Amino acid sequence: MEPNGTAKPTSDNEPSAPSDKGKSVESAEPKSEERPAAPAHHKSAHKDDEPRSRLAMMLLAFFTVPTGLARVYIGEQIGLVRFWVYVGAVVLSVVPFLNVLAGLVMIVLMVWGVADFFILRTVQEDGVGAPLHTTKRDDKAVSILTILFIIALALVALSIVALIGLTLFGLSLLDSATSPFNTGENYYYDSSY
Repeated sequence: MEPNGTAKPTSDNEPSAPSDKGKSVESAEPKSEERPAAPAHHKSAHKDDEPRSRLAMMLLAFFTVPTGLARVYIGEQIGLVRFWVYVGAVVLSVVPFLNVLAGLVMIVLMVWGVADFFILRTVQEDGVGAPLHTTKRDDKAVSILTILFIIALALVALSIVALIGLTLFGLSLLDSATSPFNTGENYYYDSSY
């Protein structure tokens, strides 16, 4: 050590001696760069430190509407609740008399999933507050997914209206074909006796 407190320069051939009081001397090898620790509110709950993709979240919301897997992907507990309720409804759908309850639960989960799709479009952070990874290309893909989702909703709505209309039309045809009172003849009462 120099008298002013700076370290004395050593040549590469000279061994470096440990400093006073057992302090170790830094080696001449450069340290590997360490990543600075993220703030506590940005630590990921996932095992790997990779940020979650916004596009992957939206694809899960698009293809698995009632299950809540998009929420599971970003680390929100409500997604697990929805998933297990969905699994329970699927299992109950094969049990007689409970299948009506399971059908109602599936309708609720489907409506929840549709609303959640549009809510997730605005989400920019995962369940622990870390930002979702997105690019301009991902944003464009999400916009296309939204348009496709709206078209799919319109087709489902048209299918439901058509199914109800055809069912009512078929019931009216069936009623008119089997009803003896519409023809003016009474097949059940014979007045010839």
